[in-house]
Amino acid sequence: MLDMKRKIIQTIIVVFFVAFAGYKAYSSLSPKAKLSDLVLENIEALAYNENNPGEWPCFYFYYDDLSNNNYVIITGCDDCWSHSATAASGPGTCRW
Repeated sequence: MLDMKRKIIQTIIVVFFVAFAGYKAYSSLSPKAKLSDLVLENIEALAYNENNPGEWPCFYFYYDDLSNNNYVIITGCDDCWSHSATAASGPGTCRW
């Protein structure tokens, strides 16, 4: 009789842990997942200017100095190639 009670209790414990693990797996796949503020900001940054496909913000250069490595600005602009420059004159867009 004692052996039968022990098997019933063990079965109840196993069923409880299996049900608990199943519930946790189900709840982790729930579509109600919340995104952190950092993730939302990254999505916003990636979506910036997406309403103009083929364009992105950049800076126009008024002085290129390819020999001076102290002031390097890497961007895709003007002719849509990378440049190094000491200064940028203002915002613009690059089209492709």
